[in-house]
Amino acid sequence: MPARSGRYMMKETKAASRRWLWGLFLLVFFLEYALGHYISHIRGFISGDALSRVANAFYVFYSRDPHLAAIGFVWNPLPSLLDLIPLLLWPIFPSVASSGLAGVFNTALFAALSAVFLFWLCLKNGFSISLCLFIFLLYAFNPFIFIYGSNGMSEIIFAFFILLSVGFLTFWIQKQSTGMLVVIGFALGLAFLTRYESVVFGAALAASIPIVLLKNDKPDMKPGLRQKDWHYLIGKTEGSLIIVLVPAIFCGLVWMGLNYSIMGDALYFFRSGYSNLAFAKDLADNTEFTSMMGSPLNAFKYVLHKSVYFIGPLAVIMLLRLCSRKLFRWDMLILLLLTISIPIMQMFMLVKGASYGWLRFFFYPLVIGAGWIPYEIGLYRSSRSYKLVSSLFVGILAFSSITTGWAMTYGNIASEEHGLFQIESSGTFKEGRLAKEIAAYMDHIVEYSNGEAVTLTDSFSAFQIIVNSKYPKNLVITSDRNFQDALRNPQGAGIDYVLVPKPEGTALLAVNEQYPALFDQGADWCELEKDFGGAWRLYKVKH
Repeated sequence: MPARSGRYMMKETKAASRRWLWGLFLLVFFLEYALGHYISHIRGFISGDALSRVANAFYVFYSRDPHLAAIGFVWNPLPSLLDLIPLLLWPIFPSVASSGLAGVFNTALFAALSAVFLFWLCLKNGFSISLCLFIFLLYAFNPFIFIYGSNGMSEIIFAFFILLSVGFLTFWIQKQSTGMLVVIGFALGLAFLTRYESVVFGAALAASIPIVLLKNDKPDMKPGLRQKDWHYLIGKTEGSLIIVLVPAIFCGLVWMGLNYSIMGDALYFFRSGYSNLAFAKDLADNTEFTSMMGSPLNAFKYVLHKSVYFIGPLAVIMLLRLCSRKLFRWDMLILLLLTISIPIMQMFMLVKGASYGWLRFFFYPLVIGAGWIPYEIGLYRSSRSYKLVSSLFVGILAFSSITTGWAMTYGNIASEEHGLFQIESSGTFKEGRLAKEIAAYMDHIVEYSNGEAVTLTDSFSAFQIIVNSKYPKNLVITSDRNFQDALRNPQGAGIDYVLVPKPEGTALLAVNEQYPALFDQGADWCELEKDFGGAWRLYKVKH
């Protein structure tokens, strides 16, 4: 009877845990989606990066030349691949594309998964429900995390894979189960398909594996056993690294192979005219960034300034380790490697003039710290200071919410996020409103021509216009396989209109490169149809 009662109690406990997990997941998901729906659809404030990823997925289904390769070969493909699913609803709900709600759905989903995984991580480490809830709530509703869980961008998806990797790494440190390495490996592979920062984070993870094994499986130094034990340790390290790294390496090779076979350059994503390097050329006109080019010291100061709002958990961990004389331990080295990996990459990119240094590039120490907190609190479980340590971590997560929320109210710190506090006057809002105006005008042309009018434009600049169009099949865009032919000979390709952006900065692409004087002077083969606020011009092709 007692044994049956014990099994019954265990089943009840597991059922209760599942109810907690599902309830908290639904809470975060619906709140995140509600906020995203309000900001992007009702208020009309949509991040260009978020909408561009939705647009890449939109071309796969609804462009004039629908095909999977239309998803693009610059940004990592996973966020846009995920956007394909809600975009199936576009014929019924056009706002999944025009308002970027497909992206909002996915970031809300991953924000909820991240928060619930952290709650589960705390449960697995034996914490009380109340402590698990405090950590869950303070992470999920940290203003920065919450905003990025609602805005359709890739950061929160990447943060989930980081959190998953760190959480299972801490489990592996304690138990060294091969299954945990498998989870880390797949998380790292999916992280690569989400953002390129995964390369340096993966390198830090790889460096952590031998550190753990050397600590836990230190060879017996007796003369007769030394060589055998070292061979065993090396073999175990090799096997562990293969499990962790092969999924990410495979994803990287496939991505480069697709770039080569379709775009003709294995590193097209890195060095094409649409790449981040090309996009960052505008930084040469910004004195703040030119001061960091070639200056590691200035870049380090900038990185430190941006990161300070997110390093609270790491600071508390280091303080506790210092007080307990455990600062110089192997697991602390692992945490430092993971935490500094992405900031070091950003510092290198700033020195090379290849990063805009936005605040969102520096929030990952908060994610890594949150994933490490359950392990760190667990170290004090049998100590009299357990409650004090738990309270300190709850306190620092609360303080981090205050600091990140405060930082977002200042444009000089958080230039992107600050737009949320002045939506109508922000450049993002004005660009979106203009895109809707242009799309409506072009839709009218299509309707007036009984569906015959065809317009050519470069989707790199015109993506907001394209997803707002009711007739995307009347647009010839960059991903269409006949785009280059149509660009060289619009009249022969049956193009009726050419939409061109003002040739400045990164807008100097495709149409402007082919016809450098078109925007300002026009051409003998076309005539000006409409000027849109001096930012776009629509030319009618003469036939």
